[in-house]
Amino acid sequence: MSRELQAGFDDEALHLWAIQGMGHTANPDWIPTLLSESTDPDPTVRQAVAYAAADIADERAAEALSNLVDDEELGVRLAAIFALGQVGGEAAREALIYALEDERDDVRKAAEEAISELEEAEDPLGM
Repeated sequence: MSRELQAGFDDEALHLWAIQGMGHTANPDWIPTLLSESTDPDPTVRQAVAYAAADIADERAAEALSNLVDDEELGVRLAAIFALGQVGGEAAREALIYALEDERDDVRKAAEEAISELEEAEDPLGM
């Protein structure tokens, strides 16, 4: 847990609530704090970080989310893939293309859906 979040957070549930709250604000000022949490040893925290980054949808999160595409925990991987579809940008697209080669069908399907999200965001009228 980062020092910023550790101060005053003795309870893991409160820690997760804080991460979720950062995402719900949709304030990009939280991105550096969230990114510092993306390597937390707890997969629940890493998954919460991915969903919070998706809520904020700031391209600065793409590199950290890309690293989570290979996470050992499936839930973290799927959350990161979803978030990359929301974050957008070239780094996100590259990570999603990489995820299309995953051995798991559910990961590949999630990557396909996230790429569709990116394409829709780039061309919302489908022209």
